[in-house]
Amino acid sequence: MHKLIITLILISNIYANQCISCHDNQLSEIHQEITMMNTITTLAQSINEPNCTLCHGGDKNALTEETAHKGAPKKHPGGLKVFAKDPSEEETIYNVCAMCHEPSTL
Repeated sequence: MHKLIITLILISNIYANQCISCHDNQLSEIHQEITMMNTITTLAQSINEPNCTLCHGGDKNALTEETAHKGAPKKHPGGLKVFAKDPSEEETIYNVCAMCHEPSTL
């Protein structure tokens, strides 16, 4: 039984952020603004999510594109409910960007 529990913990840690398994090549070009990424990282850690799902939603544990690009974290601090390929789109900007930026500046 203990071996099963340890195995499950190891597997869950390996798959803690499946986003990077497909999107690793985009990280350096997208996340160049260090100050903004520090803020995003702090917020993401507060809800135990990777940076990706804080702004984009989705399921960090999904193994297929279809399931990965659905929904949002249950404890999302901005109230995001859907996957946001582009978080600055009008339908999601106030759930994502307004977590850190004044709504009047969006």
